Amino acid sequence: MRTPGWKIYGGMALMALCVPVGQAAPACDDPVAVARRFQQASVGDLLATPAEVLTLALGRLFDEERACQRREQGICHLDSDPWLDGQDGEIDAPFEFARVAGSAAGVATVEVRYAVWGEPYRARLSLRQRGDGCWGVDDMITQRGSRLRDQLTEPL
Repeated sequence: MRTPGWKIYGGMALMALCVPVGQAAPACDDPVAVARRFQQASVGDLLATPAEVLTLALGRLFDEERACQRREQGICHLDSDPWLDGQDGEIDAPFEFARVAGSAAGVATVEVRYAVWGEPYRARLSLRQRGDGCWGVDDMITQRGSRLRDQLTEPL
């Protein structure tokens, strides 16, 4: 004799098998999706951004900055939050993402709009396709026009 719940459990198992595999892992083939993942991971702690959303070059600069901060027991190149373009501020509006037209093959720019203490802010993320075909953030241009890569490579 079958138990009354077999249809429920069997239906749930069938539904799980029908879920598209593409939903299991975050997309890396869409620059806007990668930019969104970068923003979500980096707000509050830029250096905690996972390597899978960065180019190898920017990932190395993040590794070097972490090592420098450990060695110096404090601030090295990064002395402010690039999303705030300063040390103080509060992001108080949702982030909006838009791919900028006119990018070359293998290169994309995503504009990110948000507000800090009620003032409109805009950052631009430069992305490059990596060898694995995935997009990775390669640079960030802040509200004031500062480039993250430049900041990370300035002499101390």
